[in-house]
Amino acid sequence: PHRDCQVVLFFPDWFGVGDSGVDRGACIGGLPFLPYSNVLPYGRTIRQGDFACRSESAFLACADLKTQKGFIVSKTEFRAYPAAGS
Repeated sequence: PHRDCQVVLFFPDWFGVGDSGVDRGACIGGLPFLPYSNVLPYGRTIRQGDFACRSESAFLACADLKTQKGFIVSKTEFRAYPAAGS
C-alpha cells in the first residue's frame, strides 16, 4: 500500500476531488462500488450533487461544480485544475 495508507487497498490510478483540490490515488478498505458499472457515452455528462463528469472521445473531465476544482484524464495525460499554486 501507499506509505500513508492505513487500510488494505491503495489504488494509484484513481482520482478524487476534495476540499484541498484534486487527489491522485485512493486509500480504501475495499471497493467503493460493485466491480461493474454503466459506460458514460462520449458527449454525455453525469452529475451527482455538486460533482459532475463529462466523457469525450479524447478525455474524461470531472469537477466539483461548487469549488471549481477538478481534473482531466486521457490516455496520455492527467491534469488537475486549478493548477497547483493557482
